[in-house]
Amino acid sequence: MKNIILVFCCFITLNLNGQDIIKTNDGDIKIHPIVHGTLALEYKEFTIYVDPYGGAEGFKGLNDADLILITDIHGDHLNKKTLTALNTKKSHFVVPEAVAKQMEGIDNSEIEILNNDNSTSFKGIKITAVPMYNLPVDAETRAPQRKGKWLFIEYC
Repeated sequence: MKNIILVFCCFITLNLNGQDIIKTNDGDIKIHPIVHGTLALEYKEFTIYVDPYGGAEGFKGLNDADLILITDIHGDHLNKKTLTALNTKKSHFVVPEAVAKQMEGIDNSEIEILNNDNSTSFKGIKITAVPMYNLPVDAETRAPQRKGKWLFIEYC
């Protein structure tokens, strides 16, 4: 899967009641916005969930995830209620270390920790962890500056 770097982010706000499709030379990528920052991607035979949140109902009609990416420890990213309601037994998780420390009780086959500025791959899908933080630090910022605590997953 080449050059899909964050392209899907541009599309997740376009169709919140259905799916969007990105056509590539290597096959279509189907994007299913769920709620907030949660989405599912379908590419070839793979299903990827990003920050599963909002309950298992949002994932009805989708295949179980082959890959689950969780980008932060907050409940709208790492949501144990949603994760325990989904079938994650065969899912490969890629998460920051802070998330891995809080995943007790989540049924899974594999948890891979990915630190900032490092990359990994899952069945040909490259994943890069990019440090994220909130700016500016002021009364309207939802969280204080926490450089290096959050991870953003980049698909290449």
